[in-house]
Amino acid sequence: MSSEYQHLAHICHDDANCTNTKGSYYCGCLVGYSGDGVTCEDIDECSPASISDDYKHLAHNCHADANCTNTKGSFYCTCKTGFSGDGVTCVDINECRSDDLASIHSHYAHNCHTDANCTNTNGSFYCTCHTGYSGDGVICQDVNECYPSEISEEYKHLAHYCHDDANCTNTKGSFYCTCLNGYSGNGVTCLDIEECQTNTDNCHVDANCTNTKGSFFCTCHTGYSGDGVMCVDINECAPDTLSVNHTYYANDCHDDSNCTNTKGSFYCTCLNGYSGNGVNCVGKPLYTSLFEG
Repeated sequence: MSSEYQHLAHICHDDANCTNTKGSYYCGCLVGYSGDGVTCEDIDECSPASISDDYKHLAHNCHADANCTNTKGSFYCTCKTGFSGDGVTCVDINECRSDDLASIHSHYAHNCHTDANCTNTNGSFYCTCHTGYSGDGVICQDVNECYPSEISEEYKHLAHYCHDDANCTNTKGSFYCTCLNGYSGNGVTCLDIEECQTNTDNCHVDANCTNTKGSFFCTCHTGYSGDGVMCVDINECAPDTLSVNHTYYANDCHDDSNCTNTKGSFYCTCLNGYSGNGVNCVGKPLYTSLFEG
């Protein structure tokens, strides 16, 4: 335009289009701007509530799970963290299915512990330690159910329920119960085994079996020596051979009698010419002895 007509130059805003007409022109704000063309202001498409009715059609079309970012004369949409898409369409990323994630989303893979469950949520996930473990799901530690006193209040409900007569064995995330020797049952219920009645004892035939809680003991019968598993007849008729512990077993036969050892005992018989029960023997009158002879 020549300097002669320079005063006729348009006064449209930088963010407006100038349209020439026959003998004049007019200004129109660019899309994304509002005003009369001489003055133009950016429309914030990301804030539909602030847009006048004349420009409502310019409001953003971002997805509900996307962020809208206003730009000069326009806007753009970006899916929120935990979602994939172009911002207009956004789909939840399942962080719990690490193997199914696209390479560009691999950084979204969950960080739950191997002993935890991963639960997907809308745009995120959370981790929960398996039963038998304590922690925040990212870190999980085995709870030793066999030591209730060492378990925190939060996990007291996991304490073992083994019987008093059972052993508790901790395992990874759990435990098991085993009845002690001398008891039968599943570890939660344990009953004393009557070894003496079920013939599972190893007592000698010349011994008594006595049942105890979870066990038994053997005692040799009177007239026998040993530990109950092995029992040997004591020869009461040979006092000189008796051990110090068994001297009280020595026979009480009279000097004028014979001592005869038996299995577990003995008996006394007065010698010929004597009468009595063997413990007491009295000499017989001479004529009686001769007559009997």
